[in-house]
Amino acid sequence: MDNTTVSNINDNIMSDEDLKDTLNSMSTDEVLHVVAITLLTEKGFTDLDDDTKRDMVEDLVQREYEFINRSIIAALPAEGKAELDQLVESGEVTAEAMQGIVDKSGIDANAITEEAMKKFREIYLADHKEMEE
Repeated sequence: MDNTTVSNINDNIMSDEDLKDTLNSMSTDEVLHVVAITLLTEKGFTDLDDDTKRDMVEDLVQREYEFINRSIIAALPAEGKAELDQLVESGEVTAEAMQGIVDKSGIDANAITEEAMKKFREIYLADHKEMEE
């Protein structure tokens, strides 16, 4: 490939800032779907029929959510974990209640989520069983 072709390709790729703006305008669910589709492509699953691809994307999105939630829960201080345990025991766990615990805890959920997604990608592409645990 000559330098002109490489230059043309680079001109058509989003800048990091544009990518961040685009991702920030998307819902969490939309971002996780984009990540799932990207992971399937990176893994080499490019010749899937639509139903299989949809099922695989949905499965990956579910695993992404679970991986992120486990990472955030693991990062909670003891008080936050105790409060979460009380909610679970009372059957009153909601997304809003969980968000309140995270907000009160002072942990950086965005940084934890970013790191969790990097680890998820690494594990998925390496084909480890660690995600199944």
